[in-house]
Formats: sequence, structure tokens, C-alpha cells
Amino acid sequence: MKILVLEDNPDVRNVLKKFLQIKKCDVDIAITIREARLWLRVERNTYNICFLDNNLPDGTTVEDSELLEMIREQDPKPYVVLMTGKPPDIEASELHDLGIDVFLAKPFDLKKIGEIIEGAGRV
Repeated sequence: MKILVLEDNPDVRNVLKKFLQIKKCDVDIAITIREARLWLRVERNTYNICFLDNNLPDGTTVEDSELLEMIREQDPKPYVVLMTGKPPDIEASELHDLGIDVFLAKPFDLKKIGEIIEGAGRV
């Protein structure tokens, strides 16, 4: 399983990466939206799941139409998890229209990450 993690907080990023690797996932890490776009372009990376922090140094994920479009264009479309400590000022139906499958409030329990992976039917 191939997973993209977009997270600028080093503690959250490292714990999430280690947990996913224990679950035998191949994990690519991006710290900024720009880096996430590069991962999506490199060798036409396709991901099964994308864990995306919303508030990043170079903008917010829900407002970056280029990043979300790149994710939606993947075939098959990955399962997209928006992670944030501050919920975006947007309705759940609008998040779904953007291609976001689930919202995960921080702080979160790693058990929830495991449930998301298994619930997505990707393991």
C-alpha cells in the first residue's frame, strides 16, 4: 500500500510515518503543499491513501485547487483524509466535493488511523 503524508508538524509526521511503516505501508512524506505536488508528479506516483494536514506553511489544503485536482485525477482515486487541529470553515458536503473522504481532528489516536486504513479496504 502506498501512502502520501502531508504534515508539517515533525512529531505528528514521524509518529504517523512509523505507524504506517509498521503496517507495511510504503510512505512518502511532504512537509509543504509544494512538496506534495512534487510527489504526485514524480514518476506519476499513485497513492492508495493520502493523509493531508490542512494548515501548512504555504497555505491550506482545502484552498489549494491544484493539489486536490492532482489527487482526484489519480486512477484509482486515493482515499483522502484531511487532518487538522482547526476544522476548516467549510461544510462536510463541500469537503466531499473537493475529494476529501474523511475529516480527522487532531490530536488523534493511532487506533483511528488503523481503522481508517482498514475501513478504506486498502490493507
